[in-house]
Amino acid sequence: MTAPYDTVNSVRIAAEVRLNGLVNTLQPISGRIVKNDQAFSQQVFNNSFRRFQEALANFKYTGLQQETTFSSFPAALSKDPLTQVTLGFYGYTDSYNGNLSPIPALPANMIRPYQIWERIAGSAALLTEVDILTDALPKVPKGPWNRQCQWLDDALLLPGALQTTDIAMLYGAYIADFADVPANPGQNQVIGPWYLQPVPILRCQDPLADFICREIFYARGDMDAVAAIEAMAQASTRQLAARDATEPESIYKSSEFGKMRDPYTPTEGGPRSQMVRR
Repeated sequence: MTAPYDTVNSVRIAAEVRLNGLVNTLQPISGRIVKNDQAFSQQVFNNSFRRFQEALANFKYTGLQQETTFSSFPAALSKDPLTQVTLGFYGYTDSYNGNLSPIPALPANMIRPYQIWERIAGSAALLTEVDILTDALPKVPKGPWNRQCQWLDDALLLPGALQTTDIAMLYGAYIADFADVPANPGQNQVIGPWYLQPVPILRCQDPLADFICREIFYARGDMDAVAAIEAMAQASTRQLAARDATEPESIYKSSEFGKMRDPYTPTEGGPRSQMVRR
């Protein structure tokens, strides 16, 4: 049994219906830009799919979330608050010596981090959440944990811990561009041309078709149409991502139990019960 995903071709047809089947390709190519056999079609679809994923990632859509762990994350080589460590796609660097190690490294499909936790390596202790800062890391004395980090220039910048740590990360991940699959199909792929591949996001035909129309209007220089269809695409993407809004919450902060009861306070049970996640 296969998952009930829309195919690239079904999304393409939906876009063509919205375009009324009359949009020509960029000159000097003739025909329709959304037809499978046109030179621009595959690139148009992949451009649109990337923009669609960026919108989903901004809404923290769970279908683009993955988790990874970095066991025995290296301790900092210096206690100096001016030294920091960087974890990027190419590996790990301690600014104390500037040497790049290929291990550990960020996952190749990562867009951005959502949440990070850490503990002393091998302790089997409860992990503590690491704050992801939008401003520069404070220059304070190092401790056993990192406690804070910054997402900067497509890499994680950490102050560096004085002990080896275990780090867990929830992150936004992207789905690769669509290409022909001649053999050995992977998960959510079939052997065949790019336009027969399933799109591994449930019921995404509506927003993704809008993003295809946006790409075509942009190529034609029709900026009024771009603005209108962009608003529609974002709204339908938000609606798709809202499926996750019913995700149950769990309580981790004991302080929530000490609050006075009122219609807006989380409680254990009852018609308005909603646990609070930290």
